[in-house]
Amino acid sequence: AIGLLDQKPVTFGAAEMSRDDIERAAKAVCSLDQAGAAARFAATNDAAKAANFCGDTVYIAALLDALGFDERSTMTMTNKIK
Repeated sequence: AIGLLDQKPVTFGAAEMSRDDIERAAKAVCSLDQAGAAARFAATNDAAKAANFCGDTVYIAALLDALGFDERSTMTMTNKIK
């Protein structure tokens, strides 16, 4: 989620965000064409998987909704658990 959703790619990090933030990020990611997605995520470790990021963000948003997370509830997203 780090970099994919907040546009600040880091190898290890954390970011506070709400389900609403994630849904907005999903709309932005899914509106990119293939070249736009490749350019936006070129600096990330997973740049080769940029074509999958729209589905990833939509899945995260749908999962949080199904689990009952309110759109304004904040959570810490991280790409590594200590």
